[in-house]
Amino acid sequence: MHRLGCLIAMMAALHASGADSIPLTPRPHMDEATLKLYNRIRTTDGLLLGLGELFAPPVPRQRWEPLYDNSMPRWRQLYGETLPACYEFEIGEANRPKAIREWDQAKRYADLGGVVWLQLSLNNFSVPHGGQRSPRVAGGMNDRSNGLDPVLPGGSAHEKFMAYMRQLAREIKEFSRPCVLRPFHEMNGRWFWWGAQPDKYKTLWRFVFDLFKQEGVRNVIWCWAPSANVPRGPDYYPGDDTVDIIGTSQYFDDGGLPKDVLAGLLELAKLGPDKPLWLAELGPLARVDFWRDAHANFAVIPRLRGFNLWLARGWHVWGSQPDRGSLIDETSSPKLKEAFAAFLRDKRTIRLDRWSGTGRRAALNPPSFQGVVLAQVLPNRKLKFEAFPGKTDAEVNGFTGAAKTYER
Repeated sequence: MHRLGCLIAMMAALHASGADSIPLTPRPHMDEATLKLYNRIRTTDGLLLGLGELFAPPVPRQRWEPLYDNSMPRWRQLYGETLPACYEFEIGEANRPKAIREWDQAKRYADLGGVVWLQLSLNNFSVPHGGQRSPRVAGGMNDRSNGLDPVLPGGSAHEKFMAYMRQLAREIKEFSRPCVLRPFHEMNGRWFWWGAQPDKYKTLWRFVFDLFKQEGVRNVIWCWAPSANVPRGPDYYPGDDTVDIIGTSQYFDDGGLPKDVLAGLLELAKLGPDKPLWLAELGPLARVDFWRDAHANFAVIPRLRGFNLWLARGWHVWGSQPDRGSLIDETSSPKLKEAFAAFLRDKRTIRLDRWSGTGRRAALNPPSFQGVVLAQVLPNRKLKFEAFPGKTDAEVNGFTGAAKTYER
């Protein structure tokens, strides 16, 4: 590349990172490796591609468990070798009789350079599991009987809950690799036993955070993740010192981010200016116009650093119609498949090969810069350039005598 072309590419990256920078604040609950990963997420350019769930049986209506050893081969089958840079493992029961803990798979993925996410969707501790409770699984995560009271200090299931969480903390510590933990998500909704109880929820979050600290767990990045489809998310915010990433869930039918979802995201962004934002469950209806314009839609979300796709059909969030949903597979139109493939190819989409340094992305990311960059194209193929580290737009009035002029 010519010198001028290199400079223009560098300036674009500097401007992007400077305009959307996230200040570094103390994270005493992280060890060195975890803080290194967090800082890399915080300062990255582009958006990390993540996978939260791929519910895509090769044969329609075939029994399917969205586990790592099913999902990754199926991803390759559908989308080629553009593996996601993040993968979320469910470590709670999520209505099953027993949790499935894929620690070996998580280690394998982390050792490839991927960012391991852990979702914690726990069954109800105060109700025996099994059978139906119109229309939910009795004792499952959606059984709202008794709410949070039983698991909080003094509650009937507190000791049971504490023993469970202590064991989980030890397992995560033994995992010994940095990970992002997303527990008790969508708490501003009314579909989980931990939902719609703001003060009790904040007590729960801080109790679990402190328990992990007592167990010496220092390899966790904490993601607090309300639903962007439901209001009053900020009412459940447990405090800056216990949250590292602000995540959200959003499912919608529109060709872009719906106004109410965007309003919810912007409201949540006000909570912690030192927190990256993440679309922790992104389930847009499979549409050509959404994926064609996705990066333009994402660009309006401040401090956004990544998203985890939830790909499926038939869920109630898209109207409970069996052929309607976010999944893009063999039955999708050629135009839709190409629009999604183009999004995956886009250099702003950080896939595993780009994140781990095995692809070209690593070479395209310059060091992070915070400040203002001025550039002016001059006659005779020249470019005037000056950087103002640490400055804001209001503090820069124009070029100074230190400006440099470059030519190809």
